[in-house]
Amino acid sequence: MNEIIELMNATEIFQKSCFIAKIPKNHGEIVGSVSIHLSRAKPTPSDQYISFDMDPYTEISDSTGLFDPVSLPTTIQSIKALDSIITKMGIRDLHLICYSNPSSGAIRNAAYLIGVYLILLHEKSTKSLEICLQKLASDLNIANGETQESDPRLELLDCWRALEKGQSKGWIRRPSAHAPYLWGKIDIEAYDHYDDPLHADLHEIVPGEILTFRGPRDLGGLSFRDNLRDGRFRSRDFSPQYFAGILKDLGVSAVVRVNSPHYDRQAFVERGFEHVDLDFGGGPTPPPHAANQFLKLVEQAGGVVAVHGSESLGRAGT
Repeated sequence: MNEIIELMNATEIFQKSCFIAKIPKNHGEIVGSVSIHLSRAKPTPSDQYISFDMDPYTEISDSTGLFDPVSLPTTIQSIKALDSIITKMGIRDLHLICYSNPSSGAIRNAAYLIGVYLILLHEKSTKSLEICLQKLASDLNIANGETQESDPRLELLDCWRALEKGQSKGWIRRPSAHAPYLWGKIDIEAYDHYDDPLHADLHEIVPGEILTFRGPRDLGGLSFRDNLRDGRFRSRDFSPQYFAGILKDLGVSAVVRVNSPHYDRQAFVERGFEHVDLDFGGGPTPPPHAANQFLKLVEQAGGVVAVHGSESLGRAGT
């Protein structure tokens, strides 16, 4: 549940919000700028700034305090919304106050989304965002993303660095006007469809090379089966036969299973897939030998490699 967002006037907002970046706005020979700030409080109306509510995009569902990255489709939605409001702001120098509810999870995800916007659409570097993150840690009292080497949790900097790496590889980048759905090599409409747990719960990790998906189960001839708890929908399981057609369309040549079997591997083998079991016991982080075996398989595969655990999370996602 979102916490109550307090209201702040212009003076308080500029005192208590955190400045993130200034981006140029050009119109012919006229040059202006937009200064982007992040606030824990909702600004009162003022002609000194434009305000933007980040809460519809932060996807906060619990209060664990751990950083939980926003899904790619929602991330793209937030980028489009930010770009739209900044485009409409005109040329004169203005301030954009992005705000969210004051919970640590919401403010971290808001910071993540602003960083993604700056990297993809304004070519900001992770290095410059790292400086901003230090300011966020002190000004807004959020975790600065520093972890021990053995800490498996994702932090803001991990996500920004991965995004910058993907951008350098051409995997993800700003779309062109004639193909607004294609962000680099990612078809965001197809990604959004398969990301839905009612359709496949499938996620493209490295375009054209690796994807993860929810672990299939033998369902006695059914294509899918809904799991209920107290009469409410909890999740949907899919059969290997259901996934086989989707994986063929996505260019998959090999399926890697990293959990205990819940289906007969022949369901994939008989449909032309290579099938490899890579079960390395409990725990979410694969040991070096398992990681090396998986990377070797990806290098030698004749197509995309699809990896799954029980629910496409934990070991498969890692």
